[in-house]
Amino acid sequence: CDISDKTTKTCMDDLAEDIDAGCDIVLHCNGDMKEMKEVASEVGVCGTVAAERAERAMAAKKDAARDVRAAVEAFESIMDAHAEK
Repeated sequence: CDISDKTTKTCMDDLAEDIDAGCDIVLHCNGDMKEMKEVASEVGVCGTVAAERAERAMAAKKDAARDVRAAVEAFESIMDAHAEK
């Protein structure tokens, strides 16, 4: 959920709703340090369930990266074998 495209007041009003709606991560990307500090002070740390979801997502990402590397290596091997013929 990216909240940085809103005004600070709206941003902070929507923040509680976003968290209550189940957002695990709130992005604030406009670089306004005052707003970022305000948002950071309101969101707190990830709860246990959100942290577990994040860990599973990161593990899946690592697995997917290995799968992509393996697929690229298999593709290159096939292409090399055909190029040698």
